[in-house]
Amino acid sequence: MTVSEENLPKRLLKEFTHLTAGLVSNVAVAALAAVRQDAHRLLTRFGNSLDPAFLSHRFYEGGAESEELLVRLVADEIKSVLDGADVRRWVTSSAVRLWGLEYLPESASLSAGKARRELDKETLLQIVEGDEHYGQLKVPNRAQSGDSFDLAKVSKNSITGLLVKSPELAVELDYEFARLTCIARNDTLPFPGNRSPVLTEGTILRGRIGAERVYLLCAMPLCDTVRIKTPRAFPFVPLKSVSHSDRYSLVALSPEGERLHLAFSPKNHYDIVRHTFAGDSTETVRSRREKTPYGERFVFFDVSGKPWIWVAELRFHHAHRKLHELGAASTRVGLDESHVLRMASDK
Repeated sequence: MTVSEENLPKRLLKEFTHLTAGLVSNVAVAALAAVRQDAHRLLTRFGNSLDPAFLSHRFYEGGAESEELLVRLVADEIKSVLDGADVRRWVTSSAVRLWGLEYLPESASLSAGKARRELDKETLLQIVEGDEHYGQLKVPNRAQSGDSFDLAKVSKNSITGLLVKSPELAVELDYEFARLTCIARNDTLPFPGNRSPVLTEGTILRGRIGAERVYLLCAMPLCDTVRIKTPRAFPFVPLKSVSHSDRYSLVALSPEGERLHLAFSPKNHYDIVRHTFAGDSTETVRSRREKTPYGERFVFFDVSGKPWIWVAELRFHHAHRKLHELGAASTRVGLDESHVLRMASDK
C-alpha cells in the first residue's frame, strides 16, 4: 500500500499504536523507555575509568570470555534498571482488566465430552485478572443455570483458546510464547553484517548421521567453548523431534521455518555423542554463511568436513538447567538393596 507524504505521520502513528496496543508490547515499550531515561546510570556504572581493570581481566582470562562477561554485566544492569522503573506494572491486574474489557470476546465455549460449557465476558475477566488462581478456579456455566465446573479439569494445559476467536490461532500463540521463553536466537540469519553464531553451551544443531536427520544440543560448558587452540571434541545430547501431542521440553523453528517440538531426556546421558571442531583466529568455533537447498543458513563444519546447520541457541539459564539435569543424571549412585526397601522408598 502506497502512502502519500502528507499522510505518512498519521500512518506511522497508527502503525505504532497497533504495535503497542497490548500487554506484552507495552512491557517492551516501557522497558525501552526506562533504559533510555536511565541511560546515565548505565554510563556511570560502566564508565571508561574501568577500562584498565577490564583490560587487566582480559589479559588473564582471554578475549572472547571477557567480552561475554562484560555483555552479561550490562544486561544484568539493564534488568536492575527495569526493576527500578517497575516495568511489570503494565501487566498487573488493573492493566489486565483494561485489556480484557477491550479485547476479550463477549462469550467463550468449551467442549468436554457431551457437556456444553459457556463462559460470559465477566467470568473471562475474572479468570485473566486474578493473581492467585494458579490454574485452579471454579467458574459458572452460562449454558446451564446453577451449574459450575472446575476450569482446570476442562482446560488442563492452556486457556488461550478462550481468549481468542480461532482455536488454530490459540495453538500458534502458545507455541510462540513457549519459544520466546526458552530460545534466545532462532532466526534464519540472527546477526547483522558479517557476524555469525559460535558453538557454545545451549546451541542446537541439525545434521545427519547416516541417512537419519538428527538434532543435537551442545553440552559443552561455557568456559570450555573458548580458548580453542587445537581441535576439541564437543559433547552433544541428541534431541528427539516429536509431535506436539507427545512429551517435549523445547520448541524451535527448523531451518525451513517449520515448528519443532524437541524432547530432551537427561536420563539418556549415555546417548551423548562427540564431534570434533577446530577454533578460528578468535579461538572459538564459528559458523559460516553457506547456501543450502532451503536458502542461506549458518553452518558449522567439524574437522571431518561434515556440515552441521545452526538451528537455535537456548537462553542462558535454560541451557544451564539442561546441563545441570544432565550432570545430575550421569552422577547418580546405583546400588543393590533389598526389594522391600526399594518398594518402601517409592511409596
